[in-house]
Amino acid sequence: MVLFVIICNLVIGLMCLLSAWQLVKLRRRLARASLVMDCVERRIQRVLHPAPAYILRGQAGTQYMREQYQRLSWQLAQVQQLMGLFGLGRWLWLRSRRHPKANLARSRRPE
Repeated sequence: MVLFVIICNLVIGLMCLLSAWQLVKLRRRLARASLVMDCVERRIQRVLHPAPAYILRGQAGTQYMREQYQRLSWQLAQVQQLMGLFGLGRWLWLRSRRHPKANLARSRRPE
């Protein structure tokens, strides 16, 4: 009977030793993971710290580009109207040069 108790105690003791060893290994892995996470956090902080300034700068640039686009759209519309007028004038000028007699007859006709 005493032998049975001693064997049970040894088995329980070995299981506790094995559990303790696994806990020590787990603690080491968690400590390494914690160090890696701290390092990653520092690097992320270093990278993202100036981000708000860059975002504001980008927003200001975007606003400037929108204003420029609006201004250029207006200018483009003006130039397109001007080109339309030039085209109409050219068309009228070419028409008057092709048919000079018809234009003279129209202008001399009494009303």
